[in-house]
Amino acid sequence: MGSILALIAKRLGYGLVTLFAVSIIIFAAIEALPGNFAEEILGQGATPEAVAAIERDLGLDKSAVERYFGWIGGVLVGDFGVPFAQLSFAGNFGTANRDIITVADQIAPRFSNTLFLAGFAAAVAVPLSLIIGVLAALYRGSIFDRFANIFTLTSVSSPDFFVAYILILFLAVTNQWFPSISNIYPEMGFWERFYPSVLPALTLTLIVMAQMMRMTRAAIINLLASPYIEMARLKGVPPWRVIVRHALPNALSPIITVIALNLAYLVTGVVVVEVVFVYPGIGQLFVDSVKLRDMPVVQACCLIFAAAYILLNLTADVAAILTNPRLRHPKQGGGDMILLNSVVLPLAVIVGLAYGMRMIVSRWGPGQVGVLFRSMPLTGAFGLTVILLYIVGAVFAPLIAPYGESEIFEAINQLPGQDPRFSLGTDQLGRDLLTRLIYGGRNTIGIALITVILAFVLGASLGFLAAVLGGWLDQVLSRVVD
Repeated sequence: MGSILALIAKRLGYGLVTLFAVSIIIFAAIEALPGNFAEEILGQGATPEAVAAIERDLGLDKSAVERYFGWIGGVLVGDFGVPFAQLSFAGNFGTANRDIITVADQIAPRFSNTLFLAGFAAAVAVPLSLIIGVLAALYRGSIFDRFANIFTLTSVSSPDFFVAYILILFLAVTNQWFPSISNIYPEMGFWERFYPSVLPALTLTLIVMAQMMRMTRAAIINLLASPYIEMARLKGVPPWRVIVRHALPNALSPIITVIALNLAYLVTGVVVVEVVFVYPGIGQLFVDSVKLRDMPVVQACCLIFAAAYILLNLTADVAAILTNPRLRHPKQGGGDMILLNSVVLPLAVIVGLAYGMRMIVSRWGPGQVGVLFRSMPLTGAFGLTVILLYIVGAVFAPLIAPYGESEIFEAINQLPGQDPRFSLGTDQLGRDLLTRLIYGGRNTIGIALITVILAFVLGASLGFLAAVLGGWLDQVLSRVVD
Protein backbone atom coordinates (compact mmCIF):
# COMPACT_ATOMS: atom_id res chain seq x y z
CA MET A 1 0.00 0.00 0.00
CA GLY A 2 2.86 2.35 0.83
CA SER A 3 4.44 1.81 -2.57
CA ILE A 4 1.18 2.65 -4.29
CA LEU A 5 0.79 5.89 -2.31
CA ALA A 6 4.40 6.79 -3.10
CA LEU A 7 3.69 6.11 -6.77
CA ILE A 8 0.61 8.35 -6.71
CA ALA A 9 2.55 11.13 -4.96
CA LYS A 10 5.34 10.80 -7.53
CA ARG A 11 2.90 11.06 -10.43
CA LEU A 12 1.21 14.10 -8.85
CA GLY A 13 4.63 15.73 -8.56
CA TYR A 14 5.25 15.09 -12.25
CA GLY A 15 1.84 16.57 -12.98
CA LEU A 16 2.61 19.78 -11.07
CA VAL A 17 5.90 20.18 -12.94
CA THR A 18 4.09 19.62 -16.23
CA LEU A 19 1.40 22.16 -15.29
CA PHE A 20 4.07 24.73 -14.45
CA ALA A 21 5.69 24.19 -17.85
CA VAL A 22 2.29 24.46 -19.53
CA SER A 23 1.61 27.75 -17.74
CA ILE A 24 4.79 29.21 -19.23
CA ILE A 25 3.79 27.99 -22.70
CA ILE A 26 0.27 29.44 -22.30
CA PHE A 27 1.58 32.83 -21.22
CA ALA A 28 4.21 32.94 -23.98
CA ALA A 29 1.70 31.91 -26.65
CA ILE A 30 -0.79 34.57 -25.57
CA GLU A 31 1.98 37.16 -25.52
CA ALA A 32 2.76 36.27 -29.13
CA LEU A 33 -0.82 36.95 -30.30
CA PRO A 34 -1.18 40.05 -32.48
CA GLY A 35 -3.04 43.03 -31.07
CA ASN A 36 -4.16 43.66 -27.51
CA PHE A 37 -7.20 44.60 -25.49
CA ALA A 38 -6.56 48.34 -25.70
CA GLU A 39 -6.45 48.30 -29.48
CA GLU A 40 -9.54 46.08 -29.57
CA ILE A 41 -11.79 48.41 -27.58
CA LEU A 42 -10.43 51.66 -29.05
CA GLY A 43 -10.64 50.52 -32.68
CA GLN A 44 -8.49 51.41 -35.66
CA GLY A 45 -8.58 55.14 -34.95
CA ALA A 46 -6.92 54.80 -31.55
CA THR A 47 -4.06 57.16 -30.85
CA PRO A 48 -0.81 55.85 -29.34
CA GLU A 49 -1.41 58.01 -26.27
CA ALA A 50 -4.86 56.47 -25.63
CA VAL A 51 -3.53 52.95 -26.12
CA ALA A 52 -0.61 53.64 -23.75
CA ALA A 53 -2.99 55.04 -21.10
CA ILE A 54 -5.18 51.93 -21.13
CA GLU A 55 -2.16 49.63 -21.10
CA ARG A 56 -0.84 51.51 -18.08
CA ASP A 57 -4.18 51.15 -16.27
CA LEU A 58 -4.28 47.41 -17.03
CA GLY A 59 -0.65 46.79 -16.14
CA LEU A 60 0.31 45.86 -19.68
CA ASP A 61 3.20 48.32 -19.63
CA LYS A 62 5.14 46.01 -17.30
CA SER A 63 7.63 43.45 -18.59
CA ALA A 64 6.39 40.00 -19.60
CA VAL A 65 8.42 38.29 -16.85
CA GLU A 66 6.97 40.56 -14.17
CA ARG A 67 3.43 40.02 -15.42
CA TYR A 68 3.91 36.23 -15.58
CA PHE A 69 5.12 35.88 -12.02
CA GLY A 70 2.37 38.21 -10.83
CA TRP A 71 -0.20 36.07 -12.61
CA ILE A 72 1.14 32.66 -11.54
CA GLY A 73 1.56 33.91 -7.97
CA GLY A 74 -2.10 34.85 -7.88
CA VAL A 75 -3.09 31.50 -9.36
CA LEU A 76 -1.33 29.68 -6.51
CA VAL A 77 -3.67 31.39 -4.02
CA GLY A 78 -6.76 31.01 -6.20
CA ASP A 79 -6.71 34.53 -7.66
CA PHE A 80 -6.90 34.47 -11.48
CA GLY A 81 -7.09 38.24 -11.67
CA VAL A 82 -9.73 40.60 -13.00
CA PRO A 83 -10.97 40.66 -16.63
CA PHE A 84 -9.67 43.56 -18.65
CA ALA A 85 -13.23 44.56 -19.48
CA GLN A 86 -14.04 44.91 -15.77
CA LEU A 87 -10.90 46.93 -15.08
CA SER A 88 -11.61 49.24 -18.03
CA PHE A 89 -15.23 49.69 -16.93
CA ALA A 90 -14.21 50.38 -13.32
CA GLY A 91 -11.59 52.90 -14.41
CA ASN A 92 -13.98 54.78 -16.69
CA PHE A 93 -17.07 54.77 -14.49
CA GLY A 94 -15.63 54.60 -10.98
CA THR A 95 -17.09 51.23 -10.02
CA ALA A 96 -16.29 50.15 -6.47
CA ASN A 97 -13.96 47.19 -6.04
CA ARG A 98 -16.68 45.12 -4.42
CA ASP A 99 -18.77 45.41 -7.61
CA ILE A 100 -16.03 44.08 -9.89
CA ILE A 101 -16.55 40.52 -11.17
CA THR A 102 -13.25 38.63 -11.07
CA VAL A 103 -12.09 35.97 -13.49
CA ALA A 104 -12.86 33.28 -10.93
CA ASP A 105 -16.40 34.64 -10.57
CA GLN A 106 -16.88 34.45 -14.34
CA ILE A 107 -15.38 30.98 -14.74
CA ALA A 108 -16.99 29.24 -11.75
CA PRO A 109 -20.57 28.95 -13.13
CA ARG A 110 -19.32 28.30 -16.67
CA PHE A 111 -16.99 25.54 -15.52
CA SER A 112 -19.83 24.04 -13.47
CA ASN A 113 -21.97 23.92 -16.61
CA THR A 114 -19.16 22.28 -18.57
CA LEU A 115 -18.67 19.66 -15.85
CA PHE A 116 -22.42 18.97 -15.90
CA LEU A 117 -22.36 18.49 -19.68
CA ALA A 118 -19.25 16.30 -19.50
CA GLY A 119 -20.77 14.22 -16.71
CA PHE A 120 -24.02 13.84 -18.64
CA ALA A 121 -22.18 12.64 -21.75
CA ALA A 122 -19.86 10.35 -19.75
CA ALA A 123 -22.78 8.75 -17.89
CA VAL A 124 -24.20 7.72 -21.25
CA ALA A 125 -21.04 7.06 -23.27
CA VAL A 126 -18.96 4.96 -20.86
CA PRO A 127 -21.48 2.20 -19.99
CA LEU A 128 -22.85 2.16 -23.53
CA SER A 129 -19.35 1.77 -24.97
CA LEU A 130 -18.48 -1.05 -22.59
CA ILE A 131 -21.72 -2.90 -23.33
CA ILE A 132 -21.40 -2.55 -27.10
CA GLY A 133 -17.68 -3.46 -26.97
CA VAL A 134 -18.37 -6.61 -24.94
CA LEU A 135 -21.23 -7.65 -27.22
CA ALA A 136 -19.11 -6.99 -30.33
CA ALA A 137 -16.35 -9.20 -28.91
CA LEU A 138 -18.86 -11.86 -27.86
CA TYR A 139 -20.46 -11.95 -31.34
CA ARG A 140 -17.31 -11.21 -33.33
CA GLY A 141 -17.85 -11.27 -37.09
CA SER A 142 -21.65 -11.07 -36.80
CA ILE A 143 -23.90 -8.45 -38.34
CA PHE A 144 -24.08 -6.67 -34.99
CA ASP A 145 -20.28 -6.50 -34.80
CA ARG A 146 -19.99 -5.10 -38.30
CA PHE A 147 -22.76 -2.57 -37.78
CA ALA A 148 -21.24 -1.40 -34.48
CA ASN A 149 -17.83 -0.95 -36.11
CA ILE A 150 -19.22 0.95 -39.10
CA PHE A 151 -21.35 3.18 -36.87
CA THR A 152 -18.51 4.03 -34.50
CA LEU A 153 -16.06 4.51 -37.37
CA THR A 154 -18.46 6.94 -39.03
CA SER A 155 -19.06 8.92 -35.85
CA VAL A 156 -15.39 9.22 -34.90
CA SER A 157 -14.46 10.21 -38.47
CA SER A 158 -16.95 13.10 -38.55
CA PRO A 159 -15.97 16.54 -37.22
CA ASP A 160 -17.65 17.72 -34.04
CA PHE A 161 -19.57 20.53 -35.70
CA PHE A 162 -20.82 18.22 -38.47
CA VAL A 163 -22.28 15.74 -35.97
CA ALA A 164 -23.81 18.64 -34.04
CA TYR A 165 -25.48 20.16 -37.10
CA ILE A 166 -26.81 16.77 -38.25
CA LEU A 167 -28.42 16.24 -34.85
CA ILE A 168 -29.86 19.75 -34.95
CA LEU A 169 -31.30 19.12 -38.41
CA PHE A 170 -33.06 15.87 -37.54
CA LEU A 171 -33.88 16.29 -33.85
CA ALA A 172 -34.47 20.05 -33.54
CA VAL A 173 -35.49 21.39 -36.96
CA THR A 174 -37.26 18.49 -38.70
CA ASN A 175 -38.86 16.83 -35.68
CA GLN A 176 -38.51 19.57 -33.02
CA TRP A 177 -37.94 17.08 -30.21
CA PHE A 178 -35.14 19.04 -28.52
CA PRO A 179 -34.08 22.70 -28.54
CA SER A 180 -31.23 23.66 -30.86
CA ILE A 181 -29.95 26.26 -28.38
CA SER A 182 -29.09 25.16 -24.86
CA ASN A 183 -30.46 27.87 -22.63
CA ILE A 184 -29.01 27.14 -19.19
CA TYR A 185 -29.62 29.63 -16.39
CA PRO A 186 -28.03 29.73 -12.92
CA GLU A 187 -31.39 29.46 -11.18
CA MET A 188 -32.28 26.23 -13.01
CA GLY A 189 -32.35 23.07 -10.90
CA PHE A 190 -30.22 20.00 -11.54
CA TRP A 191 -32.93 18.04 -13.31
CA GLU A 192 -34.14 21.06 -15.31
CA ARG A 193 -30.79 21.22 -17.07
CA PHE A 194 -31.11 17.79 -18.67
CA TYR A 195 -33.62 18.58 -21.43
CA PRO A 196 -31.76 21.58 -22.99
CA SER A 197 -28.47 19.65 -22.65
CA VAL A 198 -29.58 16.54 -24.55
CA LEU A 199 -28.27 17.51 -28.00
CA PRO A 200 -24.79 18.70 -26.92
CA ALA A 201 -24.45 15.66 -24.64
CA LEU A 202 -25.54 13.34 -27.47
CA THR A 203 -23.00 14.96 -29.79
CA LEU A 204 -20.17 14.39 -27.32
CA THR A 205 -21.39 10.84 -26.69
CA LEU A 206 -21.22 9.93 -30.37
CA ILE A 207 -17.74 11.44 -30.65
CA VAL A 208 -16.08 9.74 -27.66
CA MET A 209 -17.99 6.46 -27.71
CA ALA A 210 -16.18 5.06 -30.75
CA GLN A 211 -12.68 4.86 -29.28
CA MET A 212 -13.86 3.37 -25.99
CA MET A 213 -16.01 0.76 -27.73
CA ARG A 214 -13.30 -0.28 -30.17
CA MET A 215 -10.66 -0.50 -27.43
CA THR A 216 -12.97 -2.65 -25.29
CA ARG A 217 -13.61 -4.97 -28.22
CA ALA A 218 -9.94 -5.21 -29.22
CA ALA A 219 -8.69 -5.76 -25.67
CA ILE A 220 -11.17 -8.56 -25.02
CA ILE A 221 -10.55 -10.28 -28.36
CA ASN A 222 -6.81 -10.12 -27.70
CA LEU A 223 -7.33 -12.16 -24.52
CA LEU A 224 -9.68 -14.78 -25.95
CA ALA A 225 -6.75 -16.95 -27.08
CA SER A 226 -5.18 -17.00 -23.60
CA PRO A 227 -4.79 -20.41 -21.89
CA TYR A 228 -7.03 -19.55 -18.96
CA ILE A 229 -9.80 -18.49 -21.35
CA GLU A 230 -9.46 -21.80 -23.19
CA MET A 231 -9.60 -23.66 -19.87
CA ALA A 232 -12.78 -21.82 -18.90
CA ARG A 233 -14.34 -22.78 -22.22
CA LEU A 234 -13.33 -26.42 -21.81
CA LYS A 235 -15.04 -26.42 -18.41
CA GLY A 236 -18.29 -25.41 -20.12
CA VAL A 237 -18.46 -21.82 -18.87
CA PRO A 238 -20.99 -19.82 -20.96
CA PRO A 239 -19.38 -17.42 -23.49
CA TRP A 240 -20.82 -14.28 -21.88
CA ARG A 241 -19.44 -15.33 -18.49
CA VAL A 242 -16.04 -16.06 -19.99
CA ILE A 243 -15.86 -12.51 -21.31
CA VAL A 244 -17.43 -10.66 -18.39
CA ARG A 245 -15.78 -12.57 -15.55
CA HIS A 246 -12.45 -13.73 -17.00
CA ALA A 247 -11.51 -11.57 -20.01
CA LEU A 248 -12.89 -8.14 -19.07
CA PRO A 249 -11.08 -7.77 -15.68
CA ASN A 250 -7.73 -8.54 -17.34
CA ALA A 251 -8.45 -6.06 -20.15
CA LEU A 252 -9.21 -3.16 -17.82
CA SER A 253 -5.79 -1.50 -18.07
CA PRO A 254 -6.01 -0.27 -21.71
CA ILE A 255 -9.76 0.30 -21.40
CA ILE A 256 -9.37 2.54 -18.34
CA THR A 257 -6.64 4.51 -20.10
CA VAL A 258 -8.85 5.20 -23.12
CA ILE A 259 -11.83 6.08 -20.91
CA ALA A 260 -9.77 8.56 -18.88
CA LEU A 261 -8.38 10.23 -22.00
CA ASN A 262 -11.86 10.53 -23.48
CA LEU A 263 -13.16 11.99 -20.23
CA ALA A 264 -10.37 14.56 -20.52
CA TYR A 265 -11.64 15.36 -24.01
CA LEU A 266 -15.15 15.87 -22.63
CA VAL A 267 -13.78 18.68 -20.46
CA THR A 268 -11.11 20.17 -22.72
CA GLY A 269 -12.58 19.51 -26.17
CA VAL A 270 -16.07 20.92 -25.73
CA VAL A 271 -15.27 24.32 -27.26
CA VAL A 272 -16.76 23.57 -30.69
CA VAL A 273 -19.84 21.82 -29.29
CA GLU A 274 -20.55 24.63 -26.82
CA VAL A 275 -20.22 27.25 -29.56
CA VAL A 276 -22.59 25.37 -31.91
CA PHE A 277 -25.31 24.96 -29.25
CA VAL A 278 -24.56 28.32 -27.55
CA TYR A 279 -24.05 26.34 -24.36
CA PRO A 280 -22.91 28.62 -21.50
CA GLY A 281 -19.81 26.65 -20.58
CA ILE A 282 -16.15 27.46 -20.20
CA GLY A 283 -15.53 26.72 -23.89
CA GLN A 284 -18.00 29.41 -24.96
CA LEU A 285 -16.43 31.83 -22.47
CA PHE A 286 -13.01 31.01 -23.87
CA VAL A 287 -14.07 31.82 -27.44
CA ASP A 288 -15.75 35.09 -26.41
CA SER A 289 -12.68 36.14 -24.44
CA VAL A 290 -10.35 35.43 -27.35
CA LYS A 291 -12.48 37.67 -29.57
CA LEU A 292 -12.21 40.49 -27.01
CA ARG A 293 -8.50 39.86 -26.31
CA ASP A 294 -9.38 39.54 -22.62
CA MET A 295 -6.14 37.80 -21.72
CA PRO A 296 -6.72 37.07 -18.00
CA VAL A 297 -9.82 35.04 -18.87
CA VAL A 298 -8.08 33.30 -21.79
CA GLN A 299 -5.10 32.36 -19.62
CA ALA A 300 -7.32 31.04 -16.84
CA CYS A 301 -9.39 28.94 -19.27
CA CYS A 302 -6.27 27.47 -20.88
CA LEU A 303 -4.77 26.65 -17.50
CA ILE A 304 -7.98 24.94 -16.35
CA PHE A 305 -8.11 22.92 -19.57
CA ALA A 306 -4.47 21.86 -19.07
CA ALA A 307 -5.00 21.00 -15.40
CA ALA A 308 -8.07 18.88 -16.18
CA TYR A 309 -6.25 17.00 -18.93
CA ILE A 310 -3.12 16.39 -16.85
CA LEU A 311 -5.15 15.26 -13.83
CA LEU A 312 -7.22 12.79 -15.84
CA ASN A 313 -4.12 11.59 -17.70
CA LEU A 314 -2.38 10.93 -14.39
CA THR A 315 -5.51 9.17 -13.16
CA ALA A 316 -5.31 6.93 -16.22
CA ASP A 317 -1.65 6.14 -15.50
CA VAL A 318 -2.32 5.27 -11.87
CA ALA A 319 -5.42 3.22 -12.72
CA ALA A 320 -3.49 1.30 -15.39
CA ILE A 321 -0.72 0.51 -12.91
CA LEU A 322 -3.21 -0.62 -10.24
CA THR A 323 -4.95 -2.97 -12.69
CA ASN A 324 -1.66 -4.29 -14.13
CA PRO A 325 0.89 -5.10 -11.39
CA ARG A 326 3.65 -5.61 -13.96
CA LEU A 327 3.70 -1.84 -14.58
CA ARG A 328 4.65 -1.18 -10.92
CA HIS A 329 8.23 -2.20 -11.63
CA PRO A 330 9.38 -0.29 -14.75
CA LYS A 331 12.62 -1.19 -16.41
CA GLN A 332 15.64 0.94 -15.65
CA GLY A 333 17.37 1.85 -18.88
CA GLY A 334 21.04 2.20 -19.65
CA GLY A 335 22.25 5.55 -20.91
CA ASP A 336 24.71 4.04 -23.39
CA MET A 337 21.82 2.59 -25.44
CA ILE A 338 19.87 5.83 -25.80
CA LEU A 339 21.90 7.34 -28.63
CA LEU A 340 22.05 4.04 -30.53
CA ASN A 341 18.30 3.41 -30.35
CA SER A 342 17.37 7.02 -31.06
CA VAL A 343 19.39 6.92 -34.29
CA VAL A 344 18.76 3.36 -35.45
CA LEU A 345 15.01 3.15 -34.85
CA PRO A 346 13.92 6.20 -36.93
CA LEU A 347 16.14 5.04 -39.79
CA ALA A 348 14.67 1.55 -39.54
CA VAL A 349 11.13 2.93 -39.63
CA ILE A 350 11.87 5.13 -42.65
CA VAL A 351 13.60 2.28 -44.52
CA GLY A 352 10.68 -0.03 -43.69
CA LEU A 353 8.16 2.44 -45.04
CA ALA A 354 10.15 2.98 -48.21
CA TYR A 355 10.59 -0.77 -48.76
CA GLY A 356 6.89 -1.38 -48.14
CA MET A 357 5.88 1.29 -50.67
CA ARG A 358 8.29 -0.19 -53.20
CA MET A 359 6.78 -3.66 -52.73
CA ILE A 360 3.26 -2.31 -53.14
CA VAL A 361 4.09 -0.37 -56.31
CA SER A 362 6.14 -3.16 -57.95
CA ARG A 363 4.05 -6.25 -57.10
CA TRP A 364 0.46 -5.25 -56.53
CA GLY A 365 -1.75 -5.33 -59.56
CA PRO A 366 -5.53 -5.10 -59.92
CA GLY A 367 -5.89 -8.78 -58.98
CA GLN A 368 -3.98 -8.40 -55.74
CA VAL A 369 -5.99 -5.27 -54.84
CA GLY A 370 -9.21 -7.22 -55.40
CA VAL A 371 -7.99 -10.03 -53.15
CA LEU A 372 -7.08 -7.49 -50.50
CA PHE A 373 -10.55 -5.95 -50.54
CA ARG A 374 -12.27 -9.34 -50.41
CA SER A 375 -10.19 -10.54 -47.47
CA MET A 376 -10.49 -7.28 -45.57
CA PRO A 377 -13.16 -6.72 -42.88
CA LEU A 378 -16.12 -4.63 -43.96
CA THR A 379 -15.10 -1.66 -41.84
CA GLY A 380 -11.56 -1.77 -43.23
CA ALA A 381 -12.82 -1.90 -46.83
CA PHE A 382 -15.19 0.99 -46.12
CA GLY A 383 -12.45 3.13 -44.59
CA LEU A 384 -9.95 2.29 -47.34
CA THR A 385 -12.53 3.15 -50.02
CA VAL A 386 -13.15 6.57 -48.47
CA ILE A 387 -9.40 7.24 -48.27
CA LEU A 388 -8.89 6.19 -51.91
CA LEU A 389 -11.72 8.50 -53.01
CA TYR A 390 -10.05 11.38 -51.17
CA ILE A 391 -6.70 10.59 -52.78
CA VAL A 392 -8.20 10.32 -56.28
CA GLY A 393 -9.98 13.64 -55.80
CA ALA A 394 -6.76 15.25 -54.60
CA VAL A 395 -4.60 13.92 -57.44
CA PHE A 396 -7.07 14.67 -60.23
CA ALA A 397 -8.47 17.91 -58.78
CA PRO A 398 -7.77 19.98 -61.94
CA LEU A 399 -9.71 17.45 -64.05
CA ILE A 400 -12.60 16.93 -61.61
CA ALA A 401 -13.22 20.53 -60.50
CA PRO A 402 -15.72 22.36 -62.75
CA TYR A 403 -13.81 25.65 -62.59
CA GLY A 404 -10.37 26.99 -61.82
CA GLU A 405 -9.16 27.20 -58.25
CA SER A 406 -9.20 31.03 -58.12
CA GLU A 407 -11.86 31.70 -60.76
CA ILE A 408 -14.31 34.41 -59.61
CA PHE A 409 -17.88 34.95 -60.87
CA GLU A 410 -20.35 37.77 -60.43
CA ALA A 411 -22.70 35.48 -58.48
CA ILE A 412 -21.87 36.20 -54.83
CA ASN A 413 -23.16 34.19 -51.86
CA GLN A 414 -25.30 31.92 -54.00
CA LEU A 415 -27.19 29.17 -52.16
CA PRO A 416 -27.20 25.55 -53.40
CA GLY A 417 -29.67 25.17 -56.27
CA GLN A 418 -30.04 28.90 -56.77
CA ASP A 419 -27.85 28.86 -59.88
CA PRO A 420 -27.49 25.65 -61.97
CA ARG A 421 -23.85 26.49 -62.65
CA PHE A 422 -22.94 26.16 -58.97
CA SER A 423 -24.27 22.99 -57.39
CA LEU A 424 -23.06 23.93 -53.88
CA GLY A 425 -23.37 27.69 -54.30
CA THR A 426 -20.67 30.37 -54.14
CA ASP A 427 -18.81 32.19 -51.39
CA GLN A 428 -18.63 35.89 -50.54
CA LEU A 429 -16.11 36.47 -53.34
CA GLY A 430 -18.07 34.63 -56.03
CA ARG A 431 -15.96 31.44 -56.09
CA ASP A 432 -17.60 28.07 -56.73
CA LEU A 433 -17.84 26.14 -53.44
CA LEU A 434 -17.58 22.71 -55.08
CA THR A 435 -14.31 23.74 -56.71
CA ARG A 436 -13.02 25.12 -53.43
CA LEU A 437 -14.01 21.89 -51.69
CA ILE A 438 -12.10 19.73 -54.18
CA TYR A 439 -8.95 21.87 -54.09
CA GLY A 440 -9.24 22.23 -50.32
CA GLY A 441 -9.31 18.44 -50.02
CA ARG A 442 -6.17 18.31 -52.12
CA ASN A 443 -4.33 20.59 -49.72
CA THR A 444 -5.70 18.74 -46.69
CA ILE A 445 -4.57 15.35 -48.01
CA GLY A 446 -1.03 16.64 -48.50
CA ILE A 447 -0.85 18.13 -45.02
CA ALA A 448 -2.40 15.03 -43.46
CA LEU A 449 0.06 12.71 -45.23
CA ILE A 450 3.08 14.66 -44.02
CA THR A 451 1.63 14.87 -40.51
CA VAL A 452 0.93 11.14 -40.30
CA ILE A 453 4.42 10.19 -41.53
CA LEU A 454 6.14 12.53 -39.07
CA ALA A 455 3.86 11.49 -36.20
CA PHE A 456 4.42 7.80 -36.95
CA VAL A 457 8.19 8.08 -37.14
CA LEU A 458 8.51 10.26 -34.03
CA GLY A 459 5.79 8.45 -32.08
CA ALA A 460 7.16 4.98 -32.83
CA SER A 461 10.71 6.04 -32.00
CA LEU A 462 9.86 7.78 -28.73
CA GLY A 463 7.42 5.07 -27.70
CA PHE A 464 10.03 2.39 -28.34
CA LEU A 465 12.64 4.26 -26.31
CA ALA A 466 10.23 4.87 -23.43
CA ALA A 467 9.17 1.21 -23.32
CA VAL A 468 12.62 -0.38 -23.68
CA LEU A 469 14.76 1.99 -21.64
CA GLY A 470 12.16 3.13 -19.09
CA GLY A 471 13.34 5.00 -16.01
CA TRP A 472 13.86 8.74 -16.14
CA LEU A 473 13.64 8.81 -19.94
CA ASP A 474 10.15 7.32 -19.83
CA GLN A 475 9.03 9.96 -17.32
CA VAL A 476 10.53 12.86 -19.29
CA LEU A 477 8.98 11.71 -22.57
CA SER A 478 5.60 11.18 -20.90
CA ARG A 479 5.62 14.68 -19.44
CA VAL A 480 6.67 16.23 -22.75
CA VAL A 481 3.81 14.44 -24.51
CA ASP A 482 1.38 15.65 -21.81
